[in-house]
Amino acid sequence: MDGATPNVVTEDGLRDLHSDGYLIEVICNQTAGKRHNSWHGAWAVHAVT
Repeated sequence: MDGATPNVVTEDGLRDLHSDGYLIEVICNQTAGKRHNSWHGAWAVHAVT
């Protein structure tokens, strides 16, 4: 990362953006793996118009 502060949104905020017509794009930055009943990995979530 270039040192810039990332834009952050809550889950409810993301749901609001989606209901307002934004598309949600999820990018996997690290291979995900399931541990017990949860998935672990590194993802970036973008709300795009």
